[in-house]
Amino acid sequence: MINKPFFTRFLIPLLISISLFLLSFYSVKNSSYTTDEISHVARGTMLIRTGDYRINQHHPILFNVLHSLPIALNVDFVSEDLTSTNWIEAKKDDIASDLVNLNGGKVNYSLTFLVDARLVASALSAILLFVIYQLLYRYFGLIKAGISTLLLAFSPTLIAHSGLVTTDVPAMYMIFIASLALYSDLKSTKKNPKHFPIFFIVSAFIAIISKYTATLLLPFWILIYIFVAYKYYKEGILQIIKQVATIIAAIILLLTAAYGFRFSTIFDADYNNPGKIEATYDHLYTIDRIVPFNNIEFLNWVYRDIKFPFPEYLKGFYDNVVKHNFHGHKTYLLGKSSNGGNPLYFPVAFITKETIPFVFISLFSVIYVFSLLRRNKEHFLQGRAEYLPLLITPIILTLLSLSSSINIGIRHLLPIYPFLTLAVAYTITELYKRYKQYRWYIPFISILILAHVLLSATHFPNYIGYFNQIVGKEEYNYLYLQDSNFDWGQEDHLADIERERIKDTSLIVQPKESISTNIKAIETWEVCLRYRYFSGDIKPVKSIGKNFLEFDIPDKKELCNF
Repeated sequence: MINKPFFTRFLIPLLISISLFLLSFYSVKNSSYTTDEISHVARGTMLIRTGDYRINQHHPILFNVLHSLPIALNVDFVSEDLTSTNWIEAKKDDIASDLVNLNGGKVNYSLTFLVDARLVASALSAILLFVIYQLLYRYFGLIKAGISTLLLAFSPTLIAHSGLVTTDVPAMYMIFIASLALYSDLKSTKKNPKHFPIFFIVSAFIAIISKYTATLLLPFWILIYIFVAYKYYKEGILQIIKQVATIIAAIILLLTAAYGFRFSTIFDADYNNPGKIEATYDHLYTIDRIVPFNNIEFLNWVYRDIKFPFPEYLKGFYDNVVKHNFHGHKTYLLGKSSNGGNPLYFPVAFITKETIPFVFISLFSVIYVFSLLRRNKEHFLQGRAEYLPLLITPIILTLLSLSSSINIGIRHLLPIYPFLTLAVAYTITELYKRYKQYRWYIPFISILILAHVLLSATHFPNYIGYFNQIVGKEEYNYLYLQDSNFDWGQEDHLADIERERIKDTSLIVQPKESISTNIKAIETWEVCLRYRYFSGDIKPVKSIGKNFLEFDIPDKKELCNF
């Protein structure tokens, strides 16, 4: 007979985690590298091999390094020439492309080297899911832990990105773990005012060295700690200041250590790259024009003369959070392209790219939780203020997402998912306790969860391009959302093989995205092809994978003769 504690504490989460690992890894094992992966690999591999942080500005270093370990340790993998202009000027994207070319091209790079990094990514996702189950089991019990992690593991979005060498999934886990850590430390502080929040310090540090999203959350976590300790735990202000100062100092020290105890100017972190320096000054002058007083001399002094710890981290945060959000990014939503964000983007992405059962129970659970809070706000805050990190963090993440000008994929919603699945688990257990006469709904909920699992599992292996039945026929998914929601380059090798096969013929292979988008970057004949394709005048010869169409076009110029 199986030991019950072993079954509930270890066997259940092990099976769930293994399911996530198998689905995520084998869904991308034979795929071409996606748009962002080669840059993540370049940053991690070159840092491990050289100890030089120069191209580690776009993302924090932790998971780039962990994912890239098998590639960096592979003696057959060829590194960038350290005397090249690309390396000297820290041109990460050019270096990433060089590494692909130096290591056999797209197909060989993907199937010989990247596959090992993807194996690590899938394994780490499964391990972190197991860790989350253990924490939820400890704090909230078996039912909440089981429901929450099961729903999470079979999210098509999580499966799609767990096997990719990016930071979206690790950041999701670490933000949730840091929030649970703050909950745990606040709970311990409630019993013992002298409790030191070491769990939160360590997990928050790991979160902010995983992705810049966590850095945006850190001030809010600190404010939650101050608010709860002062208002509800009645701690003295001096004690709180001391604790907060210790937390901040410890995180800064850990981050300084992670970046080699180096101090440098932000200008030096641009490594004399003319393009980067020009872009930085362009933004500094923009700031100077916006604010009502002249501050360009001050900004120039900060940029060129002040030495900071972890300069690449600070430059990366400035470039990829502050500046990127300021200038915006191309957004495609429901047939229209625009620059900047759209508040409808992430709601549409969630409603169309998660299974319908998951969408239904998630939205119902959010409404139910907020209705409970509205009715019992004062009682809740007086008796359970330690829960605030688990409530405030997803709200902040949601507001940041809705206001963001970078709308490039549902993957940016991932940090909200563990909070969402926990809300579902909480709602189910609360309804069970409060409305015993209506327990007939349990089979209904069970069917929804099972349907979520089956709908996701049976869609293997096309998880990046997963859309639910709300959008209708699957072949038209690309008309709703694009980029990492549909075609992130994972099938480019199939298109390359087909293009080589049909070389010197009138056949052409076109990405579905370029046919549907309405940006100015495409050529005139592509605009005409799009018009004639959607009018039904031209039909594709066949489909290549999920993301490409093949047309027979003897003369591209003739496309525009209507």
